[in-house]
Amino acid sequence: LKGHPAPTRTVENITIRNVSGDYRTLGSLRGNPGDTLRNFTLENITLKLEDEKLALGLVTNVTIKNVSVNGKPYVLLPAATEK
Repeated sequence: LKGHPAPTRTVENITIRNVSGDYRTLGSLRGNPGDTLRNFTLENITLKLEDEKLALGLVTNVTIKNVSVNGKPYVLLPAATEK
């Protein structure tokens, strides 16, 4: 970067809906240092997973609506958020 600060990005107002299937993991949602991620919605999702955890970085305002994992309603736990 030749002395210039690293660029930052803003990702916001993202909705993922109407997804179903069998997968290994729910995945991760995180940016790079300095990035802003906010207002994500997961809606109408039915999954069978080996690992039910969502690796969640510094994301503001994640909404879960009608999401089930392995036949149970999915609840995003505060422990899922990395510090």
